Amino acid sequence: MHLWGTDGRGAGAGAVRSQGPAGEGCHPGTDVVESSVTIPDVDLVIDTCEQKRLRWDGGKNQSLLTLVLVSQDEARQRSGRTGRVRDGEVIRLISRECFERLPPHAEPQIKHSRLEDLLLSIFELPNLGDPREFLQKMPDPPSAVRVDQAITRLMELNALAKMKGQSQPKPTFFGRFLQKMPLDPDVGFLVMSGVRLQLVKDCAILAAVHQRGDPFVDSMDLSPREVQWLWEVRDVCSPGRGQERDRALPGDLMAGLGAYNAWQAKAKNQLRWGAVWSIQEEAQWCAEHFLSLERLHELEEMVVQIHDVLEGLGYADALPQSEKDRVRLRRQEKVNLKAVRTRPQQSASQDFATLLRNRQDRDTQLLLAWCIAASFTSGLIEVKNGSSTEQLKYKAKAHRSQEIGNLLSAQGLRVTNARTLNKGDVEVTFQSPEEAHKAFQQASMLNNNLMPFRSADPWGRPNQRTSLHPRKCYEGPTMRILPSSQAWLPPTEDAVIVAGDVMAIMNHKRTAMTYFCTKCSTVPTGIVPLILCATYPAAQVTKQGGVWLVSTLIHGQRQDERFSAPPEKVGRLLESIRDKMDAEFGFKQAERQRIVEERRRNVLELMRLLDRSDAVPPMRSLDQKQARARAGGGSNVFMDADVSSLVNLLANNLENFRL
Repeated sequence: MHLWGTDGRGAGAGAVRSQGPAGEGCHPGTDVVESSVTIPDVDLVIDTCEQKRLRWDGGKNQSLLTLVLVSQDEARQRSGRTGRVRDGEVIRLISRECFERLPPHAEPQIKHSRLEDLLLSIFELPNLGDPREFLQKMPDPPSAVRVDQAITRLMELNALAKMKGQSQPKPTFFGRFLQKMPLDPDVGFLVMSGVRLQLVKDCAILAAVHQRGDPFVDSMDLSPREVQWLWEVRDVCSPGRGQERDRALPGDLMAGLGAYNAWQAKAKNQLRWGAVWSIQEEAQWCAEHFLSLERLHELEEMVVQIHDVLEGLGYADALPQSEKDRVRLRRQEKVNLKAVRTRPQQSASQDFATLLRNRQDRDTQLLLAWCIAASFTSGLIEVKNGSSTEQLKYKAKAHRSQEIGNLLSAQGLRVTNARTLNKGDVEVTFQSPEEAHKAFQQASMLNNNLMPFRSADPWGRPNQRTSLHPRKCYEGPTMRILPSSQAWLPPTEDAVIVAGDVMAIMNHKRTAMTYFCTKCSTVPTGIVPLILCATYPAAQVTKQGGVWLVSTLIHGQRQDERFSAPPEKVGRLLESIRDKMDAEFGFKQAERQRIVEERRRNVLELMRLLDRSDAVPPMRSLDQKQARARAGGGSNVFMDADVSSLVNLLANNLENFRL
């Protein structure tokens, strides 16, 4: 059986062969098969006529990933998977009457996709006037509410700013970068954070991992032993739990960065030793080390593109020409790449540790953690009682509860006890919390169709339930962190997790919504007020004796928080970082370098304060977070304003958002 999907990490069409007796086979597929895919032996297509698409929900003021029916032309496109090279039939799992009620054509993507890069171009061009009026002239215009939201976010991140004497805002230094390199605004902010802290290449790689996906192979095709090896590799690639527990900063983006750097280090070692590393040998090495060569090449090309844009704008130096030539050569060699069917024979974690030995200094890890937290401010989540205990509860399949303890022991996990609960689930006690965490993540990565259990859940907290406290823009609906994320469960009881992507998903009955957090990173506890005060553009600080009132605008939601005033030295560092944010643009190289180096030293000094094992956060929250988490989200004050009023309102609100 071959699964067709959008991942692009498989061997492609060459991997499709008839399976089973007499040439019988089954090819499950996602909607990628709608687009120019020929599967020669298909003579029957079974179509659910369903798909998951982002759909704008006016009541919730956001796009939700929603299960919807396809259009008639999409259904006909799906039926074309047969009838190309042989006769075939199509079975649609809806009635004829339902099919006739389907819309004839798919909805234009502009009604539901992001608008930021389009709006930046409109604001840059003279004499186009109100962008909402301009967009209304399109055949299928986006809603005015979505336009307002996109403008709001661009102004919150200082990608748009209204200068004196201007009737409308114009793109800033950051906005011009987003115009040239269409990234999600938060991901673009990550790249600019690298520019501001002399971490351009690392942040460009992190941005590419966020946009393209991490380079690891899909764990669903792996055996339990291979999943264990993959988990060890991912842990080595991120600042994982092999370090001192209280100081570990595991995360998905950092794991992708580590894997990319290990691959680059291997390629450079081959060159240094004078060995010719053919594209076939490179693919073989990647397959043995749980990496997708195709995905790595995608990341590399995007990193080069980001550097070229930054160089063109004068924000950073270009990559060495030798590195660009290597990318171009590899792109040509990929044409002749044959499918690699090698499976890993052993754990590759030691190889990764050796390759990354000189690339994981603690200062760089701390600075990158700051960049991630500063860029995905809306995804900051404070976790209470979040770390793993020694116990997990496995949801056993019928009549298979007795197999679980033996299976876990056979996988090399150190189990001290396994007992069956009243409802047939199994409570498993491990030798340590770290061992339980390892088992929890491996269970989430396994193809559970082959396992005696459906899932595993944290256990052993009858009186201390884990709670997540997101920013106000995400309060209300249930929030879940992907169980396979490197950041979950966090290393310490109270932690801060940064969700690089928060996807709102509506259930099939359209009665409830859940926020699923992916691309998550662990950052030092106590970082939230420092980030808000130092780097977030739409933040205002009011000092009231020993209390700092911090007001922020995130996705149009105003949030007021009270923190204890920091020590005098910390306050000076925060003010210095904020006052000189982007001050380097417009100066010559020497002065620019001085400003950036000073900012880097100040940020690093703050992060080292948080990194100590006995660290006490310099700014403590004085709010009742439990009550705030239950309160739900507020109304969006910008949604009914026209663009001119919106600009004035934002300008008036944001001009005083200073320390």
